Amino acid sequence: MKPLVGYRDGEVTGFSKVRTHQAGLNFIINRIKSDIDRFGGTKLRAVIEDADNKEQADIAEQALRENFDCEEIYHINVSVVSGTHIGPGAWGIAYYPL
Repeated sequence: MKPLVGYRDGEVTGFSKVRTHQAGLNFIINRIKSDIDRFGGTKLRAVIEDADNKEQADIAEQALRENFDCEEIYHINVSVVSGTHIGPGAWGIAYYPL
């Protein structure tokens, strides 16, 4: 099981659990679509983080480009502090609808 976490009201909280990276990516894509509908905007700015999982980060970037009009997408490595807690293979997407 892979936990999906995010920020809500300034605190880290669990959103869901999935069995595969693809299921996690589908959840995130649907969440972004929902947020764009709710907050408006037509473009997306995103950051993809990974902990030694460039392959999944590249898959996530392709999915973002296929589903959204992306103004910018950055790739970064997970910070040492976060990486210590989540371990290798983790990845995530931070985003902002424009």
